[in-house]
Amino acid sequence: MGNIWESVQRGFEKASQEAGRIAKTQRLRSTIDKVTRQLERQQEVLTQTTMDLFLSGRLVQSELLPVCQEFHALLQQLEQAQLELKLLQQGATTPLPPPPPPEYVSPEPVTPVPPPPPGFSPADLPTIAQSFQPPERRFCLACGHAMTSSDAFCSNCGQPVSQPPVTSEGQ
Repeated sequence: MGNIWESVQRGFEKASQEAGRIAKTQRLRSTIDKVTRQLERQQEVLTQTTMDLFLSGRLVQSELLPVCQEFHALLQQLEQAQLELKLLQQGATTPLPPPPPPEYVSPEPVTPVPPPPPGFSPADLPTIAQSFQPPERRFCLACGHAMTSSDAFCSNCGQPVSQPPVTSEGQ
């Protein structure tokens, strides 16, 4: 009778462990889905912010830094949860170190600043940046599609171009 009781007890412990593993797997999948959605939203913000700044000629690192830091933190959370899920599914029992807090900032710069070109000193860079003129652009009057200044017809809707080129200052 004792052997049966021990066998039932071991079976119960195994079932409890499996139920715990399944619950943890579901929590991790939920976390992965949530962080993936947050990453997608941050990618949209990053892309829109970057393009807005680029098109207005004001793309600078300090304006992108908070978005990039949040994006980096979300990527780390996602990688941690995916690794934990993978190890859990493989049956690993070694606990992983906790992920860094959301406000963690990586010690390396988000975007390294390249050195000035040969023959220029850092003092010359503001002059170089001020002399940059964005390329001329045209926009289709029918659909708003951006085109190069040499296009005669819109590559999106086929309408003929009838407007003068516009620089980014005119936007």
